[in-house]
Amino acid sequence: MPAFTGSTFGKYIRNWLIGTAVFELLLAAMFLVIGALVPVVRVAFVATGAFLVLVGIGLIWFGVRSGAKAAEVDRIEATGIPGQATVVGLTQTGLFVNENPQVGIDLTVSVPGRAPFPAHVQQIVPLILLGRLVNGAILPVKVDSADPSKVVIEWGGPSAAVPAPTGAGSETVDQVQAMAAAAGLPGIGHPAESMGGVSIAQLRQYLRENGLSGTGTLDMVQDTGQTIGEDRVLNIAMTVHVGGKPAYKSESLSLVPQAAVPKAVLGASVPVKVAPDNDQALMIEWDRL
Repeated sequence: MPAFTGSTFGKYIRNWLIGTAVFELLLAAMFLVIGALVPVVRVAFVATGAFLVLVGIGLIWFGVRSGAKAAEVDRIEATGIPGQATVVGLTQTGLFVNENPQVGIDLTVSVPGRAPFPAHVQQIVPLILLGRLVNGAILPVKVDSADPSKVVIEWGGPSAAVPAPTGAGSETVDQVQAMAAAAGLPGIGHPAESMGGVSIAQLRQYLRENGLSGTGTLDMVQDTGQTIGEDRVLNIAMTVHVGGKPAYKSESLSLVPQAAVPKAVLGASVPVKVAPDNDQALMIEWDRL
């Protein structure tokens, strides 16, 4: 299987659009021929054929544009200046191709001979590679020597990786939220925006020391296919019961130790800790199961 590159989806879209355009033009030709031969349907069939011709031409135009962009990416990958880029922001555009999301990636780029500079890349990223896109990740890039604003991520580069964690739970809340946003997932709850930079281990410790004890009944368990550190990332919806308060619904990502994953089943009752000032900021105490 060919390695994924920045031009892979561009070429796929080009081929799909042009292939569809050829079908539309053949269909248009059929309508035009029938319209010319059969007077009773001439007006309707000629009009339909003309419309299909316009659609086909439009698809070819978009396909050629997509192919040109893919060719430019290939050119930069072949001739560009090698460097590294740090991920500083991620947004999801809402566009998907074969269930793979398009992600807006804000970078700080470093190449030899010039000061670091900001760049923005918008790219469809396979789900299997989304784990690399977290704030602070270092990615290998190529930069167009004639136009530094044109930056291509080298997904197959040897240094394309998230910085190794220094210990279990050392990933920050912001990193997890960025991964979730890129994958279209709900993220994790945390007590305050100011806690975005703290590590997952620190957030867990905060909830252990300050959270309200309760239980949750698992209403939905979805494996995202992602791992963070030594934990599996599950999307979990539950009904939460805390003290004498009314039960309420919560849905968020949960970082589950691999050994506890088999315990995350529908209907299971799990112990939770809930932040006193934000009932959507909670953690499941997997070590108590």
